Amino acid sequence: MKRSAICILPAEKTASRKYKGYGNLELADTAVHYPINAMLEKTLKPEDKIDIFLLVQDDQSGQARRNEKEFREEFAKINRKIKADAAFHVIEYPDGILEVETRKKLSDELSDPFVFNDNFAIDITYGPKDLWQVVFTALIVAEKYLNSKVETVIYAEAALNVDKSEEIVIGNMMSLYTRYVEIEKNYKL
Repeated sequence: MKRSAICILPAEKTASRKYKGYGNLELADTAVHYPINAMLEKTLKPEDKIDIFLLVQDDQSGQARRNEKEFREEFAKINRKIKADAAFHVIEYPDGILEVETRKKLSDELSDPFVFNDNFAIDITYGPKDLWQVVFTALIVAEKYLNSKVETVIYAEAALNVDKSEEIVIGNMMSLYTRYVEIEKNYKL
């Protein structure tokens, strides 16, 4: 199956945590830095072809790039036993508030490599909160023009700086995406 995962990476150091899914969200029982990896470990199959889109902040400290490396290593460890065909795409975004033109450019850059009949899983746990709008706009394009489907939008408590022993619940935020799509369809200038 053709799949894609989109993950907004933080510009702060992350911590490894165990996550548990809310409702019918399937997650592996391993500690991860990035919640979407717990989902992919449980749901990815050897016959899957997955494109992983990482949104990485252009921060001065370089932490976001270290997080990108950490994400890739964590996914590689997960994928060693699954052996899915995986490719990475990195989209860099500027530090600070995203202006309208910047959001449009990022949405286009994100959606350009999308293909027909894709199935998307999205992680909006980290990153600036205006960036999920960029992701959702790109996904609307994929659903409307590329016969693609958004399967899951997850959000968890951000695990920054310190490891914690308690499990954190990951929520499925599909209702947020669905509402965003409804507003987009009904909005008239």
